[in-house]
Amino acid sequence: MPDERRHRSQTFRAQHRELLALIDELCRQLDVEQLEVNATRARTLLARLAGGLGVHLAMEETAFYARLLQHKNASVRKLAAGFVADMNALRAAFDAYVARWPGAQTIQADAPQFVLETQQIVEALTLRIQREHESLFPALDES
Repeated sequence: MPDERRHRSQTFRAQHRELLALIDELCRQLDVEQLEVNATRARTLLARLAGGLGVHLAMEETAFYARLLQHKNASVRKLAAGFVADMNALRAAFDAYVARWPGAQTIQADAPQFVLETQQIVEALTLRIQREHESLFPALDES
């Protein structure tokens, strides 16, 4: 039975690894001088990250949070509800960030600001993933 429980978060853990790999690759593009010349790779990675995150969040919402919000333990339900609220705010911030950088030309025109905003959103996403691994996945695996 423990292997079955561990399996509940396995898909989400794998998606997190993929998202973190994209984040790492995007962060390697954060050189202002390089971005001012050509930001195509950075914008492509941003689009891939946005797509992957969208799929991940949709799956979390329907399969992960739905389960935890119905959990028999009230503290798990409360924890999940807090994470849902936090995720809504982070998702809005991420969507606004992506909208501010619609193409490579936009990034090239203000590369220092793109670097700053990317570092900020990446930090928020990375911390969120870490918190899910520490708090939520154990609750899902035990449910």
